Amino acid sequence: MKLREVSVVMLALLLAAMAMVPMVSAGEISQSDKVQMAELNAFAASENSKPLPQLQYDKSPLMVSVTGEFQVNVNAQNSPVRSRIATSATPEVSQLPFGAIVYDSGSITTVFDPTGKQLFAVDDATTPLVSTPDGSLPATSVFEIPDNSLIMENQNTINVFYDNKRILTVMGNPAGARKKTVSKMKTYSPGTLSPQWIEYGETAPISSIGQFSARYNVPKKPTLTKNFTTGHPSLDGSQSTIWNGLQDRNGTYLLQPVLEWYIRHNAGDPYPYEANWSIATWWISPWEFNNNGFHSTRRYGIPSTGELVSTGDLMQGNMYYNAGSWSGAITDLTLGISSSLQLNTTQSSNLTYRNLRAYTVLEGWDPTIIGMSTTNFNSNYIPGNITFGNIIINDRDGNSVIPSGMPGYINSATWDVTSYGLSVTNTSWPTSIKLNTGNI
Repeated sequence: MKLREVSVVMLALLLAAMAMVPMVSAGEISQSDKVQMAELNAFAASENSKPLPQLQYDKSPLMVSVTGEFQVNVNAQNSPVRSRIATSATPEVSQLPFGAIVYDSGSITTVFDPTGKQLFAVDDATTPLVSTPDGSLPATSVFEIPDNSLIMENQNTINVFYDNKRILTVMGNPAGARKKTVSKMKTYSPGTLSPQWIEYGETAPISSIGQFSARYNVPKKPTLTKNFTTGHPSLDGSQSTIWNGLQDRNGTYLLQPVLEWYIRHNAGDPYPYEANWSIATWWISPWEFNNNGFHSTRRYGIPSTGELVSTGDLMQGNMYYNAGSWSGAITDLTLGISSSLQLNTTQSSNLTYRNLRAYTVLEGWDPTIIGMSTTNFNSNYIPGNITFGNIIINDRDGNSVIPSGMPGYINSATWDVTSYGLSVTNTSWPTSIKLNTGNI
């Protein structure tokens, strides 16, 4: 062979070999990121125990409407938010001021400024439901927080820290929270399967885990989209989600980097003229306490270029444990964008690094709310096939602890196998697991 031909052949062999070698370093966080995580954890630990200001309730509270999830903007200060509310005849709120304190009684959500003065109150019965990756929640229970925020949970109080500042506190009445979710037609209990799960892979509990990472290409988009905001109660949020995640053995704590289909960026935005893919990392707090949903900044693509997350993009969902804190991130490796958050586990004995289950999941809407039937919905309303590969499950020392199997399941109780073309292929595990649909 000529030298040029030999070089081409060697390059092809090298690329083929690289394709067959698992990317064992994929998703590991850098040393500088570890240092930043440790610094934020140390700050949060010292601040978390400090008492909050005395909450000052108004005798005649200003009632506002909330049409979608709350958004915590680090640039949203208290005075402008208060002024906008006071000057509006029919105030609607989407953004919370920096340092806001939220108390949920189970029927009324009251928001205070950082000094403890009441800003407004919301009747939970008037808010829509938001479809989250772990079930539908009232809009007043769902929060978008900035990238790399740190969540510290202590039973019925959750503090969120960012840039060495406390940016949000959420408190709740456990009994009231239970009444609220029941009244909002949440028909399943902790540890049982959400009706919006379509099909999934699930490992047995892993005794010690320090990292779970998986890659997949954005699948074919749904060819039909339905607006679920009409009816009572109205339903906002994602129509479909795809994610790999970790959940404790009791099924109450869930960390998940998520690819979402069709969702508004925040409550003040109109629905997009065309449905979109977006990315965000979610954490769902325990049902028996607040039962809130938190997610990192939702991203649709690159604003400066207009490039959107699109079918074929290479995605990575990664969760990494370091010094008492989980870091979760969803990354579009094609566009070079990501969305992440941190979860401190030292406040809780539940979501540590022990006895966690690893999941690969395709979800849809909540059929118990919208009255789904196979006569008017089919596979055209859900994404195409998803193949999770480059799977890494390591212990805290970086040693592989991938289980011998990840059994696949179909939620046939609420999702008709034939109408949606559902099946799970796991014969190639641990190389990959494939969730199949009829949208091909």
